[in-house]
Amino acid sequence: TYELALLKRHAFGKRSEQLNVLQISLLEEVVDADIAAIETELEELHLTAATPAAKKTPKRAPLPPELPRTEIRHDPENDHCACGCQLRRIGEEVSEKLDYTPGV
Repeated sequence: TYELALLKRHAFGKRSEQLNVLQISLLEEVVDADIAAIETELEELHLTAATPAAKKTPKRAPLPPELPRTEIRHDPENDHCACGCQLRRIGEEVSEKLDYTPGV
């Protein structure tokens, strides 16, 4: 048993797993290729992350046009600023709310 353990240690031990110079040079070539591939992947990820995502289409269908609509606007009381110039609308938010009235 002792001799078998010595033979196994000699065959599979630390000394038998040492790399020579040719094997190390092969690994360096593979490592360089892997680094180049990783760099290109990172550049592609940065380019795709920089482009804005397309807006998703709404899942709900719009309300039919024959339904009655009431338009409500929330305008300021005064349409002139403190310096006297005319205020103008810079944006708006539109939403539709379905109101149910029983019997109508």
